[in-house]
Amino acid sequence: MDASLNQAMLEISYGRMALKVHSIERALVLISAARLSDSPKECDSLIEKYKKLPLGKLVGLVRDKAFFDSEINDHLQNLVKVRNELVHEVGDLVSDSIFSGGKAGDIIEYIASFTGFLNNTLDFLRNELINAVELKGIDFSKLQDISYKAVAKWHS
Repeated sequence: MDASLNQAMLEISYGRMALKVHSIERALVLISAARLSDSPKECDSLIEKYKKLPLGKLVGLVRDKAFFDSEINDHLQNLVKVRNELVHEVGDLVSDSIFSGGKAGDIIEYIASFTGFLNNTLDFLRNELINAVELKGIDFSKLQDISYKAVAKWHS
């Protein structure tokens, strides 16, 4: 593989991973707001507050509020650890591998594996979000509208 193809494959893999992490952050925000609010207005307020939190703080919040069992909390902690490594440490290695070509395949494979881990986590969190919304009797269409507006903002 030549250097430009390596770079493109790394960027695509890394971008997919970053988007999945963002989806997980968003799901944790919505789950937390749904579970901790007593009214739609409070839910909206908590969404605004929690969406400013970084992933590690969101995972700490759901752990402290005991939304999930210890296995899921450990899973989320591991997710934060690997995400931080990929974002803060592997970035240099990815940049260097673009020029060397030797490690690009390994890095792409590692990112793809982690993205699969993220997909499984996101599936679980989507089900938890539906449960949280149904337990509170929250109009799920309102949460969907919030998500659609956020997406539309970037596509206009």
